[in-house]
Amino acid sequence: MKRIILLTCMLLAMSSIIMLRGDTIYPCEGTGSHTEYAIICNSTWCAEASWKGYEDDWMNIYFNRTVILMPYETHNIMMKTGSYPQIHHTNELETDVGKMRCVEFVDVNGRRYEDWIPAFKLYE
Repeated sequence: MKRIILLTCMLLAMSSIIMLRGDTIYPCEGTGSHTEYAIICNSTWCAEASWKGYEDDWMNIYFNRTVILMPYETHNIMMKTGSYPQIHHTNELETDVGKMRCVEFVDVNGRRYEDWIPAFKLYE
C-alpha cells in the first residue's frame, strides 16, 4: 500500500541567498521514503519536482528550474512523500540558513497536524 503524506511549509527569514536543485527526505528506519512531488514558490515564481521511480538517484528529486531563495522573503513548499519520513515535532524549526514554519502536515490516515515537520533537505 502506498503511503502519501502531504506537507505545506513556509521557509522564512533566510539569512543568505541559496540556490537549489532538488530535495531529499530522511526516512524512518526500515522504510524507503522519498519525495514523490514538491513545489516551491514565492510571490513571483514556482518550481516543481517529480519523482522518476526507482532508478539511479531514486531518493532525490530535481526542480524543473533553478531555485534561488532570497534572504528575508517567504517561500512556500508543498511536498508529497511515499512511506514514512522522520519527523521534527514542532511547528517552527531553526536551521543553519533560516527558519521553517509548518502550516499543515496531513498523514496517510488523513490526520492533520500543525506541529510536524518532516526531516528533509533542500540542496544545491
